[in-house]
Amino acid sequence: MKFLGQAASMPSYVPTSAWLRHGHFASWLVKAMRPSTIVELGSHFGFSYFSFCQAVKENELQTRCFAVDTWQGDEHAGFYDNDVFETVEAENAKYGNFSTLLRKTFTDALDDIPDGSVDLLHIDGRHRYSDVKEDFESWIPKLSQNAIVLFHDTEVRRGDFGVIEYWAELETQYTTINFPFQHGLGVLFFGRDATPEISEFRQLASSEAGRDAIYALFYAQSNDLSWSEKLGKNDLSWSEKLGKLESQNAASSQIINELRADFAEKVKTVTNEYSKDLNSAWDVTARIANGSHELREEIAKARSRPSKLMKDRLRYSILKKLARSRLPLSEKTRRRIRKSIAKRDPKRSLNGELAALETHIIHNRHAFVQLEGRLKMSAVYSAALDAILTERRLGFRGSLEKFAKLSQEIETAGQSFDQSMLPRFLANTSSTSQQGPIVRPQNFVGSTKIPDGLVIYTSLFGDYDQLPPVCTEHNGIEFVCFTDQDISAPGWTIERREPSHTSSNLAAKYFKLMPHEVFPDREYSLFVDANTLFKGRLDSFVAKWLQAHDFVMWRHPSRDDIVDEAETIILMNEDDPEIVSHQMAKYEAEGFPRNAGLYECSFIWRKHHNPEIKDLMEAWWQEVTTQSCREQISFYQLVHKKGPKPLALPNSLGDSRNNVLFTKLPHQPRVQRKLTKPKQQPKVAFLFDEESRSFGSAFMRSNQLASLLKEQLQDTAAVSCTTDLTSVEDSFVVVGKRLMDRISDSQIHDLRMRNVAIAADPVDAVVSPEKASHYDMIIAASLNGLESIRATSSSTPSYLLTHHADLRIDVAAAPEDKLRVGYFGELVNTVGSETLGHLVDYNLITTNKLEDSWLTKLGNYNAHFAVRNVRKIDGFKPFTKGFVAAKCGAVILCERDVGDNRFYLGDDYPYYVPSTELDEIERFLFELNDDYGSASWKYAQEIMESVRRRSSAEWIVQEFRAILSEAWG
Repeated sequence: MKFLGQAASMPSYVPTSAWLRHGHFASWLVKAMRPSTIVELGSHFGFSYFSFCQAVKENELQTRCFAVDTWQGDEHAGFYDNDVFETVEAENAKYGNFSTLLRKTFTDALDDIPDGSVDLLHIDGRHRYSDVKEDFESWIPKLSQNAIVLFHDTEVRRGDFGVIEYWAELETQYTTINFPFQHGLGVLFFGRDATPEISEFRQLASSEAGRDAIYALFYAQSNDLSWSEKLGKNDLSWSEKLGKLESQNAASSQIINELRADFAEKVKTVTNEYSKDLNSAWDVTARIANGSHELREEIAKARSRPSKLMKDRLRYSILKKLARSRLPLSEKTRRRIRKSIAKRDPKRSLNGELAALETHIIHNRHAFVQLEGRLKMSAVYSAALDAILTERRLGFRGSLEKFAKLSQEIETAGQSFDQSMLPRFLANTSSTSQQGPIVRPQNFVGSTKIPDGLVIYTSLFGDYDQLPPVCTEHNGIEFVCFTDQDISAPGWTIERREPSHTSSNLAAKYFKLMPHEVFPDREYSLFVDANTLFKGRLDSFVAKWLQAHDFVMWRHPSRDDIVDEAETIILMNEDDPEIVSHQMAKYEAEGFPRNAGLYECSFIWRKHHNPEIKDLMEAWWQEVTTQSCREQISFYQLVHKKGPKPLALPNSLGDSRNNVLFTKLPHQPRVQRKLTKPKQQPKVAFLFDEESRSFGSAFMRSNQLASLLKEQLQDTAAVSCTTDLTSVEDSFVVVGKRLMDRISDSQIHDLRMRNVAIAADPVDAVVSPEKASHYDMIIAASLNGLESIRATSSSTPSYLLTHHADLRIDVAAAPEDKLRVGYFGELVNTVGSETLGHLVDYNLITTNKLEDSWLTKLGNYNAHFAVRNVRKIDGFKPFTKGFVAAKCGAVILCERDVGDNRFYLGDDYPYYVPSTELDEIERFLFELNDDYGSASWKYAQEIMESVRRRSSAEWIVQEFRAILSEAWG
């Protein structure tokens, strides 16, 4: 059978097992996942485990497999002697190079498996509720980020079996699918999708129709079981079975005939399906012919002697039970029994032979398809290698024919080539250049003033990017986006323009390169790519680094040479090799310097009416419209041959893609998910979990935030806050952090049916793309959180709603007599409580309890200590401690590169701690005591005032209004 492009077959090893009907699924799952490590907890006779192993071996995967069991039995599986382990051990010998039997308890085996390594975990041990829960939770640290967990017996409703009860709980927390037949097999998607097949399977399993289709497919396949399963009914004893078969030759013949027809049909199907693709694979054709001949002979024998064949199968089962019994048999007798068992092994059956044949055909077809693809692309790889090596020896002028041939081969193949398939030495080894002049910062401490006539702009033509919101103070600066799309984004003025060129790329580049025509009445312009997320302090950045200069850009982060850039464009399939090579040949004739400094053209500050800059832009536009559209090649040539050269921003600020002012998000197609605007005044409902009422996240981001918005949005929306999911109707619903972990898919569906839209507010939690897809939008509480969601969950719109400071804070002013430093928070989140206690007052808060004693102490300090003990569970922490300090009129003492700190405080904030070493912090605090009240202190207060504005009620209300506007259009 095939499912989502992957073939699956019934395992050849078929002992007594309550797992048989899941054999095809086990085979398919391993092929689709291609896991690095498989662990099974509870193997018994090993049918499920060796199903995994067989799939690993057939597909030649680099997978390690571990079966964990005491092989002594339990009250659910029954107790048994060492013969079971010996049988499993003998079968395991076939897979000894990658399979390990761990004969120990599940707990003891934890030390044998590294954390984060298990991609596929199968839990089938003792089946009480507490047992299966302990098994899963104790093995969670071992699971990888792509893990899938299988639970057997999810449909057993007898005695003290509790898997069904625990599985019901897991279904509310994870994406799952549960096969309802043969005791039930639950499939839990623990991590991200590891392969396209698993991603498609997961998506299919998320809908009722998809689950029904999956059930029908694998249930139908599960009916094609081994001979022993077809003939061995549980309601007959072995002696009754033998007698019944002896007296019913007619019935036996009918069964044989049915199986024969089934096998013949399979052979026909396999042959028809693969013969076209394997005409040239003569060895495979020969194997098919030989295999079919052998099958015909076996079928003929079975037809002539059906009773004998079935007797052999049943004798095999009887002998197997006898071999495992505790009867006092001599060693000689046991050897004779084992020999007889081997002769009657079901794996020698027609089904086993056919399975081996099908496996061989599948392997060879897969190899053939891979070979065909490689042959198809071999001409492209060969041409690319030939062209690049010729260019490195003779230059572009001496290799034009080679690049023309490469263009032809790419067109003939009809697909681009994978750069990773080329030899590694083709990759350029250039690094960020230190060539050329850099910007020297303007030295000032105090208020900053943005130059008049400044515009920040971008161009977005075609469905190429999602325009991020502007998340910083504008201070009167206009942000303009030129586009041919129907888009909007908070902070941006949208200018609709018809494309001036058939190419969206060139239509966008006209606005990028010609600001003197686009903004004739503006003096300064800053162009940025449309995937730029502004987060930092814009006013200080412009004043300190840009406004004193006419032309500023960033260096390219990974290349500094025009030849490296041209080769990369060709090898990354970013433009036609023939066009790029002719352009480079032209520049070779003109002459150009090597390794002279390459600039990133996604950020361009210009005094664009400067005659030299204007001439450069005109020449640049001429090159882009007549040569390659990849503008960095022509820009390199023009600035180094013609000038003027831009000043480069220093590496201390970051690079052109991630710096103190902005982050460039991955290019992603635009998402359009407009909702229906309600006819009446819209309602907004904040939902949180009753059990987490006293937690800080529920109190702040549900109760307090709802209260703040209710007061400020009386003219816009009716805002409420509740724990009752069933009471919310016709509202814009915001689901709180902890409720997100508990709410089920069905509850989300019910909310969506009754309401206008559902937004998730994870606060600092990391949101998986799968979980994000359940909501109409995601509301981020931090800048880094917004960046992460935009980068990983592109199909779900996301917006920033800044985390506010506690509304209960009421501090008139910070003390001014001397430096007073205090820490507010949990002890586990900071450092130095024992070492720095003589300089810092540690005021401890428990965030899972509502308390207000700490509020009365805030007015005692003018500096808040916020050096963070960063932990893996932290996620994307909002800058809440900074917001609290700002609301109290205090400065904050923190690291520069943790969380959102640098985006709110800027690169020039004077009170970043030098390191997290306690002696360094102590020295810093002593120096700060001497610096108290200085110009630096006053500048830090000015920066904190901007932090207060960016976390004020007015700011947050403005952001929420934009969210509602974006949601409803």
